[in-house]
Amino acid sequence: MKEKKKISLFSLYYLLTYFIYAFSISQYLPYLTSIGYNATEKSILLSIIAIAGMGFQWVFGYLSDKWKTVKKILLVAFILYAIASYFLYSNETKIFVYHALAMAMSGGLYHLAFDLTDSWVMESGEYVNRYYSSIRAFGSIGWGIGCLVVSQLIIAFGYISIGISMLLSSVLATAILLLLPDANKALNEGQASLQITEIKALLTDKIYLLAILTLFMLFAINVLNIYAVVEKIIALGGGNLEVSYKNTIQATIEIPMFFLGAKLAKKYSSYTFIGISAAAFGIQFMLIALTNQVSVIILLCFFQCLTYPFMLMAGKQLMYDLSPSHMKSSGQLFAFSILNCFSAFIIPLISGVITNQFGINACIYFGVFLAVVTLCLRFVLVQVAKGREIPS
Repeated sequence: MKEKKKISLFSLYYLLTYFIYAFSISQYLPYLTSIGYNATEKSILLSIIAIAGMGFQWVFGYLSDKWKTVKKILLVAFILYAIASYFLYSNETKIFVYHALAMAMSGGLYHLAFDLTDSWVMESGEYVNRYYSSIRAFGSIGWGIGCLVVSQLIIAFGYISIGISMLLSSVLATAILLLLPDANKALNEGQASLQITEIKALLTDKIYLLAILTLFMLFAINVLNIYAVVEKIIALGGGNLEVSYKNTIQATIEIPMFFLGAKLAKKYSSYTFIGISAAAFGIQFMLIALTNQVSVIILLCFFQCLTYPFMLMAGKQLMYDLSPSHMKSSGQLFAFSILNCFSAFIIPLISGVITNQFGINACIYFGVFLAVVTLCLRFVLVQVAKGREIPS
């Protein structure tokens, strides 16, 4: 398949899948609240998602390299995700065990499919890899459209419409997936498949681990942006409409930066991207902490063009570069199980304690503290990596 056609199909696939992801992911908390779950129960259910996501990524990241395929694993994961999400939203009776299992499958498989798709693009040749950020921009477009559409569907038909719409949309996304070629899986000479000992060697690589730690601080701030900032909006009298404005603005404003990503990556390193994202997060959270107006917080969402895109581009490229050629999926999915899933597990717990003890503003200032720590770790990472050739 021609490289430009690959990029077009990947772009369309991202548009469709992120449209679908927005249907389920953006409605977890409102849906659980609507059927009577309290704050503690919702925290437990969200934690279950994070744990399931880590497990899926560890297992299937390894199997992807061992079996030398991304496409087949992603195909199964995406179909099961759509089915699990359908069952999640089809039952509006409060049954904790039912919703725990449904959210573990829906949320866990979402994390797997989300990062495995990125790994697929990164492993589809140097040309496609170079246009990852532009391809990812279509994901933001799909997410933004999905957030707007799902709110209208819920108003018109209720939460049951989410699952049905996802199943129908998934048929088209699956058809696009089947048209794309599998990832280019490299192997060491004379090696039949990935060995467990090589996984252990990667997990003791100092630069790899330091990069994960540095990026984890950034991803932790992003989790605070999802939960703590929303809590402050609600505390100041905002509601679903204001939260929708926040989500839509963030999804929209990051699109141009993703399209510019390929050009920016030629001039600047992943380390520079980390610095930009951390500094922007720090300034944004400081300003959010200082304001008591919902309109100002929504206005500050425009910082998204400097925070999330640079964080994601840095993370994807750096973890790809630091993963050995025959362990690209394992290296990336293990890293992002920590960056996405573990942060989604631990940060809400920490922020909940901080908020209960000291108030929501203290939680926002915690984000400023994490941004400062990120900048310090970035400096250390650059110094440690100087003696090692890393393309980024």
